[in-house]
This record gives sequence, structure tokens and C-alpha cells, in this order.
Amino acid sequence: MSWSFSHWSTWPAVLAVLLTWGCHRSHPEVAYVQAAVDSLHRYSLHAAQLDRDALRTEALQQLTDTSTRTHSHAILDAMARRIDRHSGLLPPGNVRAQLRLEDDPALAYPFAFRMLKNRIALVRVDGFTKGDSLSCTRYADSLQRAVVRLHDQSPNGWLIDLRLNSGGNLYPMLAGLGPLLGCGELGRDVDARGDQEAWWYCRDADHPEGAGHIALVPVPVVFNDTLPVVVLVGQHTGSAGEALAMSFIGRPRTLLFGDRTAGFTTGNRMCFLQDSAVLNITNAVMMDRAGGTHPEGIAPDRRFRTDEAAFAAALDTLVHMGEEFR
Repeated sequence: MSWSFSHWSTWPAVLAVLLTWGCHRSHPEVAYVQAAVDSLHRYSLHAAQLDRDALRTEALQQLTDTSTRTHSHAILDAMARRIDRHSGLLPPGNVRAQLRLEDDPALAYPFAFRMLKNRIALVRVDGFTKGDSLSCTRYADSLQRAVVRLHDQSPNGWLIDLRLNSGGNLYPMLAGLGPLLGCGELGRDVDARGDQEAWWYCRDADHPEGAGHIALVPVPVVFNDTLPVVVLVGQHTGSAGEALAMSFIGRPRTLLFGDRTAGFTTGNRMCFLQDSAVLNITNAVMMDRAGGTHPEGIAPDRRFRTDEAAFAAALDTLVHMGEEFR
């Protein structure tokens, strides 16, 4: 572009434009929001159906002269959840809380275990949301020790209660229940390109990548029996809780009782933003070891109207399965 000032009458107008350009400053949240939207588009399971430029425009139009980082978080969280209900944004304070060591044992170890009548071993595993390595290791070790302690009492069967497991961090829970699940792939995440990433407790030596196990436990314990298992699930079983339930699908002598699960059967990618907020982006579909997907939630083998009915039926079923096993 070239400017001609042969007519001095135009100079005041030109000067006004130049001064406006020179004084203009981009909104401090623009770069932050643009980078976050780009990540959301890049990693989303639904990227092929999304227009990145349109998403950028939509987000930036919501910024005002008084917008703060908190407002940007709200804009991005709403956009992520609209694209996929399993996505969202965690502000820095929430992220720090998840990475902070938990002092309260009731919160640090959200599971319970005991031997019921007829020697049925009950393990209730609620959601585990901590992300720091020490909390994860302590939880996995404690849960696995509880499972081994029950196994040492020679149970006739196992009742795994996941009805209040709304998710969180899958691998510590998987490590804790690993002795019941054994080696091999327990499920996988499949992204929009068809790339697959398996989840597992331990791998045998004949695996293409060699033998291995979840590093959260020092030695992989695997029970040499296949006692019957009933897994209780329900409407509050979601996300990583559903992945944990899914890990039992395909295990011999195993049934799922209860109600259909919440339907958050997708894998997420955590993208850290520059202020340590995290965009939790749905980027894959969960698949059980038999290749089945459960987009509407996991349908149990037997469905019950109440938790009490499911629990009673599970106990009765395990007693009879245990007798057949002996």
C-alpha cells in the first residue's frame, strides 16, 4: 500500500488513522484464548467436524474490555463442553489440588473391602482423582494389598462394587485390581485417525513390546485362579470408572450387574495451558478387549431397578458360581 499526500486536505484524516493504529493494543487474553482453541481443535475426537477459524471467532467475540483470565476460562470450558460433554477446563487451582498430596486417609484411599458371608470378597472402589505420583503409588499399593489380603482368606468369589466410581485416574485403580485382571490388554482408546493405545496391568514376555507392568506397583501380582467375579455398576459409574468396569468385560467367569453406566466412555487428552490450567479434551473412544464400544454406557449382563436387588442377586449368583467352581 502507498500513501500520497499531494492533497493536504486529506492529511488530518490520515493522521487520525495512523494514530489509531499506533495506539491500538491487542486484548491481553486474545493470544491465550487463540492458543487454547487451537489445541481444542487439534486434539478433539470431533476435529473433522469442527471449523477452527469459526471456533476462534466465536471465542474472541465473547471477550470484552474487562475480560479477565477467569472469563477466558469460562469461555473455553463452555466451548469444550459443547463440543463434547466429557471435555472441559480445569482452572489452575483445581489442577494444583489434584497434584497436591492428600493428608486425609478417607480421601486419599477411596475404597473399602471386607469378607462377606459365604466367603464372598467385597471390594468397593470409588473414583480416585489425585494425579501426583506419590498419591497414585500409595493408593495402588494399598488397594492391591487389600485385594491380596482378601485372596489369602480363600474367598469363593469376588464382588467388585463400582457403582459410585465416577472416574478420575484409571491406572492406580487398575493397578490395585490388577491381580484379578491378569496380564494382557484390558481395553484400548481409539482416536479419530484409528490409532489405538491399549491399557493394561501387565504384559507377558511374548508381547511385541516385551514384558512389563504398571510402574505403580513394584511387582505384578496375578492370581493363578479364576474365581467368579460380579461387577456392580450403575448410573454413577462414569469415565475412568467405566474403563475399569470395561476391563472386566471378557474376563472368564465374570458378570456385570446393576444399571447402565453414565456413558462417558471416551478417553481424554490433558493439555496444559500457559497458566497451568488444563484443557481436558475428549480425543478417543474406549473399546473393550473384545472390540466392543459402549457409546450409550455399558449395559450390564443383568439389569436391576434398585441397588439392593442388584447386590442381593450378585451374592446369590457368586455363591452358586463358587459351588460350581469347587
